[in-house]
Amino acid sequence: MGKLSQYARNRIISLHMANNSIVGIVKILEEDGIKTSRNSVSSFIARYRRTGSIDDAQRSGRKPLLREDDKNFIDEKMRENDELTSWELQKLLHDERQVTISTSTIRNARRKLGWKHEKARYCQLIRDKNKTKRLVFCLKAMKEKDNFEDAIFTGETSVEIQQYTRYCFRKNGSVPKRKGRPKHPLKVSILKNKIFLLLNILVSKKIL
Repeated sequence: MGKLSQYARNRIISLHMANNSIVGIVKILEEDGIKTSRNSVSSFIARYRRTGSIDDAQRSGRKPLLREDDKNFIDEKMRENDELTSWELQKLLHDERQVTISTSTIRNARRKLGWKHEKARYCQLIRDKNKTKRLVFCLKAMKEKDNFEDAIFTGETSVEIQQYTRYCFRKNGSVPKRKGRPKHPLKVSILKNKIFLLLNILVSKKIL
């Protein structure tokens, strides 16, 4: 027999309250076009007496492998470092939360949290103390509408050997984040900083 419809359940309880027998209820339901069995009707009435409800009992279901606070932990760690691998997250969960879980489960959870794998985007490294200086310089140049037609660019910088990952993770809806990286893999010195020489000085010294 299939699952009892809501109408059939109400009808069974109504007939049962009217003191109809199990066999009598089955026959009346058949006349209404509802096919069921004596066992189904008897089991349903017994459950109704026990719970007082005609609805299906809530199923506890399978216990989730990761709790909500575990998922929040993964999300927080990914925000701190968007290059974390599932193996690294597995170790963090084990060391900090005593949670033992497979890397495939972690990858599925991370994907459901909105993190997607993509190629890392890099930009030139700038020291924190120079960021403010560059911002002030750019705002001044914009205000004065400087087109730098009277400037010559030169300078020097050092680059050290370091390894950088080619891929990272980004959450859906977020803006791609640029990552600082030296231009050259070996430690070299390159003319790169800016020195401005005014043309009128060159002209005054008869260089031009």
